[in-house]
Amino acid sequence: MTGFGAELNKALKDNNGNIYLSKALNLGNTPPHFKGWNNKWQGYTITMNNTETAEVWYMGNFNLDNTTKIWSADFYFEVTDHFGLDKHDAELYQVFHPGFAAWWALQHRRDYPPFRTKITIFATLKGQL
Repeated sequence: MTGFGAELNKALKDNNGNIYLSKALNLGNTPPHFKGWNNKWQGYTITMNNTETAEVWYMGNFNLDNTTKIWSADFYFEVTDHFGLDKHDAELYQVFHPGFAAWWALQHRRDYPPFRTKITIFATLKGQL
């Protein structure tokens, strides 16, 4: 989501600090992911790993100090994920625990839906033009 903040700051610069003219109010096609060694130790890889969607909404309270050019605004972020397994996951991880194959079978043979996770974040972003 730090990429969103940088993109928003650039859009605000390009539009003289007018948040309503800025077209950067989306996260693009790159939802956050939590891969890598550090994320495994922190637990993010097993709890989230890749995420399916990420959306952001401008909530208001835009403030721009014309002297310092420092701005702030409130945003709502929503990140969703599901614990779905594909065939590759089941084949790769069943050596660690036989439950992965059963998990895959429940989802793909018996139509059990994957567990869904939704994370909501309210944040005030700040930057300088």
